[in-house]
Amino acid sequence: MKTLGEIKKEYPDLTTNGWIYYKRNNEEISGGDITTRPKEFEAICDFLNENINHIKTINTHAGSYYYKHVVEDAINHYISNGMFIAATLACGYKMKRLDGPNSQFATSKKSWAPFEKYKQGIRGGPRLDEKNPS
Repeated sequence: MKTLGEIKKEYPDLTTNGWIYYKRNNEEISGGDITTRPKEFEAICDFLNENINHIKTINTHAGSYYYKHVVEDAINHYISNGMFIAATLACGYKMKRLDGPNSQFATSKKSWAPFEKYKQGIRGGPRLDEKNPS
């Protein structure tokens, strides 16, 4: 498994909000430094490694923003889209980057099913790295 530092080095355009992208007027949309949230990263990696199976093809059922909500509900803590992406990359899931801040991954839709409370409007709890709110 890759470290958070290795992910930042390999993907310098990944922020806590997801991938840096640009609006039509060339305004950059980004977020905070992913290395400021080590507890969040570790909690997401633990969840993925314990629950979500790797598959060969990209799961197009939903993207990183949807699944980040599923994970935050399962662990009862807020997580950001970018930290979900970083953890998923660190855990070795194949990725497809989408337009904007999101990605899709080669994760088993079947292994997500028991955790998909997000559809019912249930939300996650407090941040894990409180001193780093970005």
